Amino acid sequence: MIYMEPQLLGPEPLVKSWRDYQIPSVLNEQQREVIRLLFEWLLPPCLNYVTKQCKHFVSCHPMHLTMSFLKLYGVLLEDVK
Repeated sequence: MIYMEPQLLGPEPLVKSWRDYQIPSVLNEQQREVIRLLFEWLLPPCLNYVTKQCKHFVSCHPMHLTMSFLKLYGVLLEDVK
């Protein structure tokens, strides 16, 4: 087994795991693909903007920001069920 620091992996494993286990089952493959493409397109620039341009009261690692984003997006998807 090889151990890697989470920072070296980036947010992709978190997003993939979330997509595999948290997306509502009522979504079809085309809708899942749109969500995947949106995350690939929007997440890196959003994380870059938040970490470089915003003032933080408490420092937060991009992995934690990604998890918060996924949780918020998951709440929005609850209406789909």
